[in-house]
Amino acid sequence: MAELEGAQRIVVVGIGNIMKNDDAAGVLAAQALLKKLPKKAAGNVSVVIAEDVLENNTGKIRKLEPTHILILDSCHWGRGPGSIGLVDNSKIQEGDVSTHHLPLSMAIKFFEQTMGAKVIILGIEPKSLDQGESVSAPVKKAVKEVSSALLNLAK
Repeated sequence: MAELEGAQRIVVVGIGNIMKNDDAAGVLAAQALLKKLPKKAAGNVSVVIAEDVLENNTGKIRKLEPTHILILDSCHWGRGPGSIGLVDNSKIQEGDVSTHHLPLSMAIKFFEQTMGAKVIILGIEPKSLDQGESVSAPVKKAVKEVSSALLNLAK
């Protein structure tokens, strides 16, 4: 991932509401990465499971002193369920409707301004954000792909 080239300390943050079906994608991908990361090789990569309360984890993220923060989240962009892609931070509006308590636009500004970290958002398109704990097959596949790809970041 070119956006993470030269990164010294990467914090991967899984966000989403695990009670809203595919909105759990970011959390599930971060959990899968955490399980796969070899403890000795994970020196430059840390994982934070924030769910839908990113603001409760800012202190933990700050202590890790990241140069780069990679936020994993579900994202609608019309490419189809399970599609994976980078989100253009400049396209996230302050008033965007979100399942998170702290709007993502505010979190990005906070991380960039107070930590000097580069913030990258990797999205997985959901099929359903209805109430429930059932993750669709395309999103499960994407979660597996994302966690496997991110495993290569650990040095």
